[in-house]
Amino acid sequence: DKHKLRKTIDAYSKSEGHLINSFGGYYPLGLPIAQMNILDNYRLNFKDYPEERFYLVIDIEGDGLIDGVDYPNIMQIAWQIMNQNGYVFKRKCELIDNNLQETAACENNGLDINLLKEAGKPLDSVLKELVLDLGQVTGIIAHNLDFTISILQYYFSNQGYIFNFSLQQICTMKIG
Repeated sequence: DKHKLRKTIDAYSKSEGHLINSFGGYYPLGLPIAQMNILDNYRLNFKDYPEERFYLVIDIEGDGLIDGVDYPNIMQIAWQIMNQNGYVFKRKCELIDNNLQETAACENNGLDINLLKEAGKPLDSVLKELVLDLGQVTGIIAHNLDFTISILQYYFSNQGYIFNFSLQQICTMKIG
């Protein structure tokens, strides 16, 4: 089982940099956002495969860092669901329209504020799908997982979603 988990982490490590930033913020895993979301209406019931372990790999781009009780605005969320062998079942990448102003974070993340306004979705609709997907998996993987979970918990709470993150948690920053 440790060997399969290592393969999952290796597969994630190969793709993690491509989830958001490698293609200027717009082309995760080498595909335009429109192609990435081709599985929008497809929902695999992962609970039908009890012998498999499914992981949600996630990356969030915001306009800053957590500062006490102030949380950054989310500009983009990308996630994929994969099994322990690294096979990807679902990929999502969503720009978020938060009516933001241009910031250094936009430039650092390769995100154009006009694109966010034109192509971005409301945060609540993206979080609704994300919380459903989190309910389907056995683990969550992220680089700097503590930061990611803090952001998600904050925004889930603001939207009225309850999710306790009692999943297996893998932080690639810590296992490095």
